[in-house]
Amino acid sequence: MNPYVIITAPHAQCNNNNPIRNCDILAKNAANILYSYIKCQKCLLIGNRYRSDIDLNRPVSRQTDFRLKLTSTITNIMKDNYRPIFLLDVHSFPTEIYGNYEVIILDNTKYPDSNNTYTYRLCSILHEAGIICTKYQGIPQNDIVAEGNYYHLLAPLIEFHETLTIPRVHYICTIISQWINTELNHHLSRLNDLNY
Repeated sequence: MNPYVIITAPHAQCNNNNPIRNCDILAKNAANILYSYIKCQKCLLIGNRYRSDIDLNRPVSRQTDFRLKLTSTITNIMKDNYRPIFLLDVHSFPTEIYGNYEVIILDNTKYPDSNNTYTYRLCSILHEAGIICTKYQGIPQNDIVAEGNYYHLLAPLIEFHETLTIPRVHYICTIISQWINTELNHHLSRLNDLNY
């Protein structure tokens, strides 16, 4: 059973005329690099609005073209019963927000502190690969992940540190793509257990 991967980068539209940080500076590059490593069916949705105009990761944005495309993509894929769908919401952060971590995983699952969640397994596989990663409880306002949770998707919010080099982003993205295979096997074993 082949998974489908949706990658979003809602805060990728940068206003270069504004000297104040107004977007996720690394998100567009990270999303494109991650997309290049995904070997199954996939879709890439890059935000096309300035965050100062509308935050595409909040409920108020659900009627924008970007969010309508996301919803229609999810619902069309869901017509293929039992197909695992990954929704990877890509962001980036400066040092003053999360410190020197390379990757932050924000978890909006029902039991974020459990060591048996897909976000725990993602952070673990990154740790094992030598990537400085941690996981935090996400906020309900992270609406792309909230939509993913509504549809019961595997939907982590992945934050990349904005000082990462492009080769390091490539390396991290190879590990995330390996995690997708691990989660797919986990999903299939759960389905097999249900069929017995």
